[in-house]
Amino acid sequence: MKLFRLGAFALLAVVAISLSSCNKYEEGSNFSLLSSKARFVNTWKVLSATANGTDISFGIPDNYTINKDGSYVATWAAGGISLNDNGKWEFNSDKTQVTLTDSDGDQSVWKILMLKNKDLKVQLVDNTSIVTVITLEGE
Repeated sequence: MKLFRLGAFALLAVVAISLSSCNKYEEGSNFSLLSSKARFVNTWKVLSATANGTDISFGIPDNYTINKDGSYVATWAAGGISLNDNGKWEFNSDKTQVTLTDSDGDQSVWKILMLKNKDLKVQLVDNTSIVTVITLEGE
């Protein structure tokens, strides 16, 4: 009986270590019952956007509506006027990055730092030394 308990404890310890050591995203939880796609599909409100620590919220959309079919709508709103841009999105193979292609064919790549049901934090990936981080909140 003691051998059984010891074996069960060892198995539990191995599973716990395995789950805690395989962080897909730099921030956030290690475990979710929802797939990455299920968590990413949402209407996201931009809470903040910074480039090397400087606020750049005025230059990016206020909201992103991410749809299951791989499409998205980016919305800017000011003074009662809203402007939309439609595009397509796609995860990379390990779902750590997403590429957004706007209606003009311009692409931006987001490295996912945190992906929860209602919290998303991304870093724009480009070839400059500018580090742009966007924090979003889901509905």
